[in-house]
Amino acid sequence: MRLSADNSKAVLNFSLEGVSSTIISEHIDNDPYLGSPSGIMFDISDTLPQADGSFLWNIGPVGTLSAGDVIQLLKEGKGYITVLTDFYPNGELIGHFEQAIGSSSFTAPPPPPAWVDDHANASAASRFLIQTTFGPNPSEVANVQANERLFFAHVERTSGRLALRSLAS
Repeated sequence: MRLSADNSKAVLNFSLEGVSSTIISEHIDNDPYLGSPSGIMFDISDTLPQADGSFLWNIGPVGTLSAGDVIQLLKEGKGYITVLTDFYPNGELIGHFEQAIGSSSFTAPPPPPAWVDDHANASAASRFLIQTTFGPNPSEVANVQANERLFFAHVERTSGRLALRSLAS
């Protein structure tokens, strides 16, 4: 469900598969709120879908709830969709809506930092070996530091350790 910027409308998109029997009704309900009982706020089954398959809900007062109450309870996660079927007339599927905070426009992340060749640094060589093996030993650290080429971990069953072989080997 997506609320309009002025909170006067909501667009609902959903799909269902694998229900046990024929769907007899679909609606958006509310948990008890400010002394108002649970009830149907929007009867999806009585609404024709838009051309794209979505449903348009013109939000207004319903029962003892004002339009502002409806918006607030949706923002508090107290609104939910209910799907009733022949086998489960009290609701086979029920799911609460949760508010997602976001933007309608995409902002690209900054570019990644430039790669730094730190193979000669003992800490960097140790980190590389920790990430690619069961841990470094002094000779493996020295081997990484001495070679500029990339290394691939090649599993050898020698004493239960991984042995590194450079592309040059």
